[in-house]
Amino acid sequence: MKNITFSVDEYLLKRAKDKAAQEHRSLNELFRFWLESWLRQEKKGVEYDLLMDDFSSVCEAGGHYSRDELNER
Repeated sequence: MKNITFSVDEYLLKRAKDKAAQEHRSLNELFRFWLESWLRQEKKGVEYDLLMDDFSSVCEAGGHYSRDELNER
């Protein structure tokens, strides 16, 4: 693991440490969790775009239908 250093307001750091302690977690653990979640969001966007590309042929399957045509059974 790589160590990094941050600059943060003293009051903010105290509040973060207190909240982490209440959750029985460390700031390091919470930061790693946040970083992984943040990076997964980007991946989800790419996956969504690929999925929509796959479905593009479905949207073009039959053209435009009227309300009556859509409601026919």
